[in-house]
Amino acid sequence: MIWIELLRENRVSVEPSSKAEIDSLRSITTRCLSDIHAIGLSDEQRFIIAYDAARTFALMVVRAQGASAQKTRRSFQYVRRSGGSRQRRV
Repeated sequence: MIWIELLRENRVSVEPSSKAEIDSLRSITTRCLSDIHAIGLSDEQRFIIAYDAARTFALMVVRAQGASAQKTRRSFQYVRRSGGSRQRRV
């Protein structure tokens, strides 16, 4: 699937991002990765924090491409499908 097909199926939309938005997403990821080292967290809590960091990073990549995933939880899927290029088939 290529980005044009994702756009046509309304799975993503074109929505320019801003430096402030990308910086905000980056700070969330950085904070999560820092929080993982807090004393007293269970393995489950560390996993949840790490997963949130990875999901936020995937969203940052999608937004940096000027796209907006219609369902945020699918950010991983769109990053994998895009391969970093809007025209690349996967």
